[in-house]
Amino acid sequence: GGSAARNASLTRLPATPASITGPASVCPNQVGVNFTTPAVTGVTQLWTVPTGVTITAGQNTTSMTCTWGSAAGSVTVRGVNACGQSAALSRAVTLLTCMEEEGGLPTESRLEALEVYPNPNDGAFTVRSASSGMYRIISSTGQTVFEMNLNESNNFSFEVGGLSTGIYFLVGGSDGHYVQQKVVVTNR
Repeated sequence: GGSAARNASLTRLPATPASITGPASVCPNQVGVNFTTPAVTGVTQLWTVPTGVTITAGQNTTSMTCTWGSAAGSVTVRGVNACGQSAALSRAVTLLTCMEEEGGLPTESRLEALEVYPNPNDGAFTVRSASSGMYRIISSTGQTVFEMNLNESNNFSFEVGGLSTGIYFLVGGSDGHYVQQKVVVTNR
């Protein structure tokens, strides 16, 4: 005869996280920057951030929020279980030149030849330039919402629509000049 079967559950080191989703570039001292990684049953996440960046929420979870510092760097996540830690997965984050300080107060860097109107608006507005350039509209969390190339073929103009209430930034450049301009959307 035979005895009853005995079972044992075995655990191994977790696999390296599959991906990190989040902004590829942020403003200096940006608040509420969010990074996520897919959930894996029985695994928690260990997030690490560059010096000068502070994790404000979500350590040991799949969604980490931080306040960025004043330098570029990489966000790293590892899977952790009872056996130990996985290899690290990193996402490089570059730093945008978002605001200049003048007398201790932040000011916007604008090109005289760039217009955003109306501003504030209800989620629909026009971006117009006197010269060619590549521009992005990013949310206050650093996610790119629109990308546009202003040039002769579109009469140096682009119409944006469908944005939710919030603060956005038009960032980009023309002829070697960089610009950031705040755009305020107030849907009623």
